Amino acid sequence: MENRRQFIRLTQPLDGHYRGQSGALSCRIMDISWGGCFIETLSTPSRGEQTVVTVPVRDTNIEIDGCVVYVDRGMGFAVRFDPLTAANVEALKELLGDPPPSVVAGAKAD
Repeated sequence: MENRRQFIRLTQPLDGHYRGQSGALSCRIMDISWGGCFIETLSTPSRGEQTVVTVPVRDTNIEIDGCVVYVDRGMGFAVRFDPLTAANVEALKELLGDPPPSVVAGAKAD
């Protein structure tokens, strides 16, 4: 099977939150990469829904805008991050290490 992932994933579960049209709920972030994450939750948004994912990094939480790209009813959903802000990139370095050049080049100013 072909791996279509652009970025390496961190598969350490993190307790986070997400917020979208379907509401705001606590969740478990099962994996995360520079491009997105998979959120485990019983309540799932619709594919294409804009969402904000809150990710714990050390002693703070960062909010990342994204779009739901895949829904697995009863399991969770995948989020593709919108272009990250420069602050998001700096904070995610704590979890993911140095970002690839494509992420740095595409980062939005804060």
